[in-house]
Amino acid sequence: MIDYFTTKIRDLHLLKRGEPIGAFEKILVDRLIDGKHVIEKNYKKVRISEMFKNDINNVFLLRFSIVRPIIGTFGSGKSMTLKQAAMIIEKYVKNACIAFVELTKYGGEQPHIIITRVYKEIIESIAEKLRECLSQDIETIKGLPQKRLRDGLLNLISKDIEKFQKGKMILMGELDGYGELSQAEALNMLEEIIRLTGKNNYIVTLLFDELERFMTVSDDKTKQAFIGTYLRAITDKTVGRESPKIYVIFTCEKEKFEEIPLIVPEVDRTIREYILYLNEFSEDEFFEVAEKIYKHLLVPFQYLFDIEPPTPGLCAMLIRDIENYTPSELVTRLASYYIKNYNLDATYLLSIEKAYKKLALKKFKEILITRGYDPANIKHFVKYLDFSWDGIAWNTNKKKNKNPESITVGQFTILNVTEEYVADYLNQIQYLERNERQKKKDSLIHAILIAPGFSEGVELFCAQNGIECVKFSEKPKKLEEWEGIVSSKQVTIPEPEKIAGTLSTSKQEKIKQLEQILKSLTATKIREIAKSFHIEKIYGVKKSVLIQRILKELPENIEREIRNLT
Repeated sequence: MIDYFTTKIRDLHLLKRGEPIGAFEKILVDRLIDGKHVIEKNYKKVRISEMFKNDINNVFLLRFSIVRPIIGTFGSGKSMTLKQAAMIIEKYVKNACIAFVELTKYGGEQPHIIITRVYKEIIESIAEKLRECLSQDIETIKGLPQKRLRDGLLNLISKDIEKFQKGKMILMGELDGYGELSQAEALNMLEEIIRLTGKNNYIVTLLFDELERFMTVSDDKTKQAFIGTYLRAITDKTVGRESPKIYVIFTCEKEKFEEIPLIVPEVDRTIREYILYLNEFSEDEFFEVAEKIYKHLLVPFQYLFDIEPPTPGLCAMLIRDIENYTPSELVTRLASYYIKNYNLDATYLLSIEKAYKKLALKKFKEILITRGYDPANIKHFVKYLDFSWDGIAWNTNKKKNKNPESITVGQFTILNVTEEYVADYLNQIQYLERNERQKKKDSLIHAILIAPGFSEGVELFCAQNGIECVKFSEKPKKLEEWEGIVSSKQVTIPEPEKIAGTLSTSKQEKIKQLEQILKSLTATKIREIAKSFHIEKIYGVKKSVLIQRILKELPENIEREIRNLT
C-alpha cells in the first residue's frame, strides 16, 4: 500500500527554496513546460517538453550537436526547467548518458582545476551508461592510442564491480601509475568518449546549472577556458564520418548571457540559434500555483481540520509587494504561510494518525466479530505477502469443512479516500486472490476500507469491486487538543480593494513602475536610453546609478524611449 499520508507530510515539511521534491516539483514544472512560460517567438506554441524531445531527435537523426541556453531573470524557473529536461531525457531516451552539473561550486578556482573537476563529475555521472554503451565495442577500445583512456574503458566495461570502480578511477585521474591528469588530457578523453558514444548510437547530454554564478566569481581566463571548451569546442569536433552526438543545456541570467560573446566571441554562432527565454510569474499565474499547492498538498487533510483554500485576500496579502520578491520566493511564502498558520507539525500529525488507527481497528474488530470471526484470528499492523495492512483476519469454520476459508483485509486511513487510493488498494486485493488460487485454496477475500470520507464516485466504484466502505466520523482526542493550537494561530486576512490592472497614474507611481521596467533591461539597453537623454557619463557607471539618472527625466520621455527599443 502506498503510504499516502506520510508522503504528504514529507512534502509539506520540505517546501524550501531550492529543494523541490516529489510531485510538488511538478506543480511548478507543469507551468514551465506548457508554452505560456516562453517568450521566444519561435516557441510560443510549442511545449518546452516537446522542444527538448525535438532537440534529441535532431542530434540523433541529423547527426549534429546542439547547445540550448535557458535564459531568464532570477527566480523565473531556469533550474526547474533544466531539471525537467533531465527527467524528460532520462524517461524517453534509453541510450542517453546524462550529467547534471551545478556550476556554483566551481567558481573562483583556476581554469585547469575547473575543467578537470567538471570532467570528473561528468565521468562519475555517465559511467553506468558508458559501460552499457561500450560493452559491445571492445575491439575499438583496444585500438585506442591513449593508455589512460584505453585502460580505463576496458576496466569500466567489465562485469566485475571492482574493475568497474577501478576503471572510473583511472578515467578520473585518481589512480597512481598514469601521471597527473592535465586539462588537455581530460578534454581529449572527453572528446574521444563523445566520439565513441556517437559511434554506438548513444548521446552525451551535459546539463550545466547557474552559469551566471560561475561567471560572477571567476576571472576572464577561467570563463574563456570553460565556455570555449564546453559550449563550443567539444560540439564542433568531427572525426572522419563520425559526428559527435552531444546535447548541452545550460541556465544563465539574461544579463550575464549577454556577456558571453564579449568573453568568447567565437561561441556566439554556436549558442544563439537555440535560445529559450523564460518569463517571470504573472499575478494570475501565482493564483494558479497557489490553487495547485492547496489541492495537491492540503486538501487531503480536510478531515483533520478546517483548512481554508487560497482566497483572493490571501494571495493579495502575499503578492501586495510583488516587485520585491522573485516568483520562487512568492511560492515559498505561500507554502510557509500554510505550514506555520495551520501548525503543520509532522510528529503531531503522525501521532494523530496513530490514535485514529487505534480507534479504527476497534471498529474493524466489532464488524468482524458480529460476522462470526474469532477475536484471536484478528490481527493488526501486519505485513502479509509484501503488503502492509492495518488489519487482517481469518475465519475458518471447522464444523463445516465444505465452506471455504474467509480472509478479511482492512485498510484504515485518516485521509479522504480518492480513486487513486482505491485503485492501489484493489490491485493488492487482486494480487492476494491470485496468490491464494496458486496455493489451490478456495479462499473468499473480503476488503474493508475505514476512512473519514470518500471522494465522489469512490463508494460506487468500491461496491462494484467488492470493497466495503465504512465512514468513520469519530475523531481522536489528540486532534481536539491540536485544533485548539490551530485556532490560536489563525490570522485575519485583509480583503484587498484592488488586485491587478489598477495601477495609479500619479507621477510617483509611474516612476516606480518605470524603475521596475528599467531594472529588467540589459546594461546595453540602459546605456542606449541614457544616450538619448544626453547623460554625459554612461560607461564605467553602475547600472543602478544610470537608472537613477534616467528617472530624473519625465516619465513620458522614458516610456517613449522604451517603446522605441522594443
